[in-house]
Amino acid sequence: ILTMIFMFNTGFYYDNNIYFELKEIEIELGTPLPKDNQDYISNVLEANNVIIESNVPIDEHENTTKTGTYNYYIVNIDPDKMFSKEIGRGTIKVIDTIKPEIIVNEKNLTYNYGSKININKIAKCIDNSSCTLKSINKINNKKSGTQDITLIATDESGNQQEKIVTI
Repeated sequence: ILTMIFMFNTGFYYDNNIYFELKEIEIELGTPLPKDNQDYISNVLEANNVIIESNVPIDEHENTTKTGTYNYYIVNIDPDKMFSKEIGRGTIKVIDTIKPEIIVNEKNLTYNYGSKININKIAKCIDNSSCTLKSINKINNKKSGTQDITLIATDESGNQQEKIVTI
């Protein structure tokens, strides 16, 4: 019993006379999950008859779509006996460290005196998650000439990108 508690608390497992260790996986949001069994399992020479299943949300291109910590399962498939069983469980952490990008619309940088100025027409933010765009300084639409405005894009994970735009 103590051996089983040790194995489940440390990520070490024993199956078919083979000890193996599951790896902690950390990947960037918007990237695909690793395909090779050796990316998930160490201390095993062969990972035949083993498949990896996970509950990580992915899109139609198999890229991760949401940050968080998820489970993955090592499933042993016995082709002779026509059954499968879970033999190990690990974690996959999907992180977002990439700053959003600010794309300036060069066509919308000139405004008439006194007209309403919408920063979402000046620029947009692009990211693997949703992002918001705001100006940190007030735009004076009652002043002729050029103005520098500082735009900040912030994504769901708090990553920020700053860009100065002249209007």
